[in-house]
Amino acid sequence: MQFNKQYDFQEISNIPIYFVKTHNLALPIWGEFSKNIRNEKLELITFDYHTDTHRPFNSYYCSQCSQKEKRNYSLESDYIKRILKNKKYKREDFCFEDVYELADKYLRNDEQILTAYDFKYIDKYTVICSDELEEQSDLDTSCRQDLAWDYDARYYTKEYIERMGNIQTFESIILDFDLDYFCTINCFNDKFEKLISNLLTKTKLITIAIEQNYFESCKKDKFLDLEVVKKRLVKMLKENILNLKQRS
Repeated sequence: MQFNKQYDFQEISNIPIYFVKTHNLALPIWGEFSKNIRNEKLELITFDYHTDTHRPFNSYYCSQCSQKEKRNYSLESDYIKRILKNKKYKREDFCFEDVYELADKYLRNDEQILTAYDFKYIDKYTVICSDELEEQSDLDTSCRQDLAWDYDARYYTKEYIERMGNIQTFESIILDFDLDYFCTINCFNDKFEKLISNLLTKTKLITIAIEQNYFESCKKDKFLDLEVVKKRLVKMLKENILNLKQRS
């Protein structure tokens, strides 16, 4: 892909893995990938301490408009239409550099998922959240809100998804991780690895957000180290991808 120079990158058995310094910068990667599989439905499965599903460009919009206008947020607002003007961000007319600029300048690192959906890079998203303060009932409320906005969404807590063991997904998946999901070393367990192994059978692309400040603020284990978590995740992904290849 043309943007390899922008990101740390590695490939395991034809599955590309991109490491992003802030989560919003995953957006152009998802867009570049989606334009090449136009005839397939694409689902984002994201593991994150937070839900990261704020409305597209919402923070930028609120910084520009009046207090009264904040209640009338819309992608069709003049504030947002102005920054999208002359940008090739649509799946069928896509320019990586344009979307990178939009993500870098105007998008917060909790707005990339709904932006990807509204830009039609993904057709569905599943959020798996490790924040221990989040109850499944709270996430169900978030899901109902997104469905009311016509987003095809699912939300699960870490504990709930591990009990399920697997989920039904589209045939093509983007597997996405924010390293702050791993708030304790116990997040790496047999149930998690089994779930990931199942998801990897349909995974076409992996993105990993490496944000030191969020990792430090979310971790529960005092001595947990970002680089150690990154290496452990990549090692687990590599082992499972290669095992799947051997079995196929």
